[in-house]
Amino acid sequence: MLHWPNTIAPATRRELISSRTKAALQAKRAQGVQLGKPENLTPEGQRKGGETTRCNALANENNRRAASMITILHQAGWNLTQIAAKLNRAAFRTAKGSQFQATQVMRLANQQANS
Repeated sequence: MLHWPNTIAPATRRELISSRTKAALQAKRAQGVQLGKPENLTPEGQRKGGETTRCNALANENNRRAASMITILHQAGWNLTQIAAKLNRAAFRTAKGSQFQATQVMRLANQQANS
């Protein structure tokens, strides 16, 4: 197992790992290796992946709570950017733990409207 010295900052470690990974992938591509799972590259695989992502998003508790707040704020006349800022100030996070952007607010609002 590789142990990182405590003297290397976490950001530096991430950059090192990222650059090594990118270099390794580039070398594989240069060798002609097709990366990814071929079954995910088919239209059926893409449809299935998108469907899984949508189902996971709808089932996520953070998304459901945020969607309720989005509906209330949108009905009160707030725009997407204002809603995203309000969600972030209220410590809401996306399903992946990130802060909200206007795009994610729009997607959740659309999902709420279509469900």
